[in-house]
Amino acid sequence: MLFLEKPRVGTEHINNKVKELFESAHFKISWIKDMQNWLWGHFAMNAAIETEVLKLGSFPALMDQSDSFANVGKNMREIIPVLKARGSKIDTISLLLTKIPPALLGTLFNKVIFAKGSLPRLFMEYNI
Repeated sequence: MLFLEKPRVGTEHINNKVKELFESAHFKISWIKDMQNWLWGHFAMNAAIETEVLKLGSFPALMDQSDSFANVGKNMREIIPVLKARGSKIDTISLLLTKIPPALLGTLFNKVIFAKGSLPRLFMEYNI
């Protein structure tokens, strides 16, 4: 999947060519209304997660620690003021990570979303 910013007035022609090129190579395109805001959110989420990965040594270790995703939520709480200062709109996922109590967040991620053998866990384990 490829993420592209929705075309602005006057750029439709080149955007259509780019769209056709990637679709001809069997890429699925997801159009983002505000790419800068989307990127800020992803940078923030990566920072929150990677901080814990660095502490623990690997993605699999992150998913094996019961409090690791609780810490990801705490990290996001610290990052939100930076995003707001940059004028970024906080997306739903980031907001949920900061509102769900850390203990519940850790359990939700460890036992449900990234349960052993789940597809999301396999994606994370092989994220190098």
